[in-house]
Formats: sequence, structure tokens, C-alpha cells
Amino acid sequence: VPEIGRFAFVRDPQGAAINLFQLEKPLPLPELPAIGRVCWNELLTTHINAARKFYVEIFGWVTSDIDMGPMGTYTVFQLAGKDNCGGMNMPPGVEAPPHWMHYFFVDSVDARTEKATSLGAKVCAPPADIPGIGRFSVVADPIGAAFALFQPPPE
Repeated sequence: VPEIGRFAFVRDPQGAAINLFQLEKPLPLPELPAIGRVCWNELLTTHINAARKFYVEIFGWVTSDIDMGPMGTYTVFQLAGKDNCGGMNMPPGVEAPPHWMHYFFVDSVDARTEKATSLGAKVCAPPADIPGIGRFSVVADPIGAAFALFQPPPE
């Protein structure tokens, strides 16, 4: 893309699509997410151990694992000492190929989920709490593209 950068679309070894992008000039990113911006990315895959190895080798990420009980192990990918994104094996009952889920920062997961459904979205995962982390839901827009909504816990 002239005067912006270079990009490529590839799939990881499990089949999750990733977009590689190199800016021509550095772009400062906001420290805190704003309403409506992506605030987290999460890999849902069929083999988290193989995916962990791939992403560590290609991007130089460092990993730490969190035991999520019955949900299994959640891998946090870190870059420069900061949590960057996460990944896990596909939860039972999810019928989808490996993919990256984008979480959008919202003021109210419940209100935005309701608004999305009024606009024709389908609820894939209803609003729920992630203890100590925040509240989320997953919806698919009227075309079928799935994304997550996220709200941090009250201060």
C-alpha cells in the first residue's frame, strides 16, 4: 500500500488466518483502548501447543499459561513485557475452524449485545462474567462475521 506499508495474508499451521502488516512509518498506538476499538485478540485453535510454538517462533512472543479449570489452559502471549493477546483450544461445542476472535471495548456488554441483536446480529455467547477480568459476549453480525464485546470490571 503506497506510503502506508506492506501486508500479506497467511494461515497458521492449524488454519487460522492472520494478516501480517509492516508500516512504512511508525504509528503511535493509544495506551488505553477507546470505546469501539479492538482491545484484545484471542486465538481459538485445535492445538494450542503447536500454535504457541508457531507464534513464539514467528513473532518472538513470550507465553504464560493460566489454568481455566474445565475450560483448559489459556495461553497469554506477551511482547515487551506486556500482555499482547491470548489463545486456547476451541471450547467444546464451538463449530468453527481455527480463528482469531477480536474483542471490542464497550461501555456495557449487555446494552451493546442487545443493540447488536436489534440490528440483526446473532448471539453466539450471551453476556457473561470472566472472574477478575470483566464481562464479554460474542455476536455474529447479519453477514455472519463473529466478534466479541468486552467491558472491564467496575473500578
